Amino acid sequence: MVNLHLSNYPFSASDLKYFFYSSLRVEEWNKIDLLLEHYHQALGDKKKELGLDPGVYTMKDLKQDMEEKLPYTLTTLVTHGVFYDIPPPLKTHLISAIEFSVQSPTGTMDTGKELVSQPEWLTAEFLQELIRREDHDPNISVILTDVNFATSKGDNYLSVIYRVDIECTSRDKTQTSTLIVKCPPLDKLLEKFGEDVGSFDREIFMYRDVIPKLYSIWKERTGHPLSKILSPRGYPSSRTDTLILEDLRPRGYKMADRRSQLDLDHTCLVLRALAKLHAMSLAMLEEDPSSFKHLDEHFFTVENKDMISHTYIKPVKASVLLLRQCPEFEHLADRLEEMYATFIDDLIKTVKSDDTPLSVLNHGDCWVNNILFKYSPDTGIVEDIRFLDFQISRFSSPVLDLHYFLYSSVRYDVLKDIGALLAEYYNALIKNLQQLGCGRLSYSLEDLKRDFRKKLWFGYITLSTVRVGVMLDPESVPNKAYFVDKTAGPELILKKWYSKSYKEFFKKIVADFEKEGFFEK
Repeated sequence: MVNLHLSNYPFSASDLKYFFYSSLRVEEWNKIDLLLEHYHQALGDKKKELGLDPGVYTMKDLKQDMEEKLPYTLTTLVTHGVFYDIPPPLKTHLISAIEFSVQSPTGTMDTGKELVSQPEWLTAEFLQELIRREDHDPNISVILTDVNFATSKGDNYLSVIYRVDIECTSRDKTQTSTLIVKCPPLDKLLEKFGEDVGSFDREIFMYRDVIPKLYSIWKERTGHPLSKILSPRGYPSSRTDTLILEDLRPRGYKMADRRSQLDLDHTCLVLRALAKLHAMSLAMLEEDPSSFKHLDEHFFTVENKDMISHTYIKPVKASVLLLRQCPEFEHLADRLEEMYATFIDDLIKTVKSDDTPLSVLNHGDCWVNNILFKYSPDTGIVEDIRFLDFQISRFSSPVLDLHYFLYSSVRYDVLKDIGALLAEYYNALIKNLQQLGCGRLSYSLEDLKRDFRKKLWFGYITLSTVRVGVMLDPESVPNKAYFVDKTAGPELILKKWYSKSYKEFFKKIVADFEKEGFFEK
């Protein structure tokens, strides 16, 4: 070894990440677990030679350190230029895979009074101006009382998220409030990284241009404001790269336990909220047919066929391996292998907005961790929800949202009656369209059910990817590279990602897919 001028005394994971992500070819990333085992064995051998206890630092400790140093992966990739050689879709999915590993089970991880280096523009005067404008009250005065990070270090390295405590006074009445401020990272290198990926633009467009217009249309057409809005309140600002949102935590909103999955009450509430979102988008289209031209599909496209293939073919093949473990499903495994030949084209066609009799604004990422619930303090019954994270909203068939939500987040005993769930959604859709004074919808409940069956591929890939992560045991989260490296085999996914509870769920739900005709030629 030469050039030891940067030597220091950090965790061994820092050296390992620096070496792996600066020097290994991308196609070798699937072997990192094997390399870690080799390193740990060599480390133990050297400890024995030196008379040290080899059991002090276990393999589990090493893997945990590797997980905790995930942001170091990003820094290494960018500083060594490796990141810029990765295709843009892979960058986005690499980000998603890494971010999944550091999500809090409850959605928030307050770091207390950690020293915060806030942006110079984040001042009481800045916040006062936008709150005065949003609340239509020029008399409001704002005092900024505290600024803290809203998440732990490394959790959202493509953005910095602050929790800002303020006091607002108007006409001798003072109330406290909390805002969430999501902006580019202070580090210029990471800021450039975020710009290159473009992960922020769609969500800003949704909060700045689309969501306010949806609520405005509801008020104009019904004569009253929406009693229960579907998202955190946004505060438009002069900063085009920043999101300022209401903090819903003080109002009692919280995440459900993803591993428990959602019961019937939670499921119906989400379906009715999706119906309202979709209905408002149809009203918006009546007024301006070009409303969603900026929300064209950006991933499931012909140009991205290679990326789609290497993102989804492994999970699908892993599900084939699982099917082959069950003699009663051997025929389904054979049929699924036959479906490989056209599955990418079928998936692209499934998502296209011109391949459906009805297209609406889709949330796009509607799974349990992107929904906050509020419960009655008296009965404990769930009574309201808010959707989070509109980063991959799209304009397409409403059944895409339904597939994604139902097959990612809902308990099997609820999913057993898909027909009743679709009817719950459809009835809410029609009711909202009537309230909005929309023209008669030439799309029946039977059309919805037919569309749902036609696009079962989208449900199956959700079942094979997102659902796997939802049902992961938090004590044994595996290496995320298995889902983004095209050379990692499906055997690794089956072994490392499929929890016992997921395998049991899969065997039940795949039988329902067969009844719905998914495997038919």
